[in-house]
Amino acid sequence: MLLWWRLWAIVIILAFGWASISYALTRNPRYLRRCLRLCKWTGGVGLLLSLFWLIGKLIR
Repeated sequence: MLLWWRLWAIVIILAFGWASISYALTRNPRYLRRCLRLCKWTGGVGLLLSLFWLIGKLIR
């Protein structure tokens, strides 16, 4: 489970970095909106997986 969290964190950090660099070079806010959508989506999936993992742990 820890491996998935690390992978998720690396992807989010890379997405923020890509959006920041692209925005700095072009001043196009579309890159920031794209990154925000990605972060919301992955955050929701991460929260859902965490809830299922916690429920599974409590059931056992």
